[in-house]
Amino acid sequence: MNKPIPFDAQYIVVFNFTMRKDLAGYDAASSLLANKVKEIPGFICEYSFNNGPCATSITYWKDLDSIQEWKNDEDHLRIQVEARRRWYSDYSVFVCSVARKYEHSNENLS
Repeated sequence: MNKPIPFDAQYIVVFNFTMRKDLAGYDAASSLLANKVKEIPGFICEYSFNNGPCATSITYWKDLDSIQEWKNDEDHLRIQVEARRRWYSDYSVFVCSVARKYEHSNENLS
């Protein structure tokens, strides 16, 4: 990770998923949601990574109400149905509260 995790994150949502082979339409849907989630006031940032067909998206949030707002978003709900049907063979979601955060950086060292 090149970006520091924000100190004001109180909740983290971890979304693990496995992609199917036919991803027609996935990039457009993913791009739409990536832009739309930024409109939720309590959304902070997102990191994603993959290893072949297995992928993880980690989002950072200020509060549970914002997570719920995103969960209930009309476009998000519509694309979830499409993703289950077409793009994901399986997935899991973890909503976690931040108990502690530790950080270290050598950025300012010569």
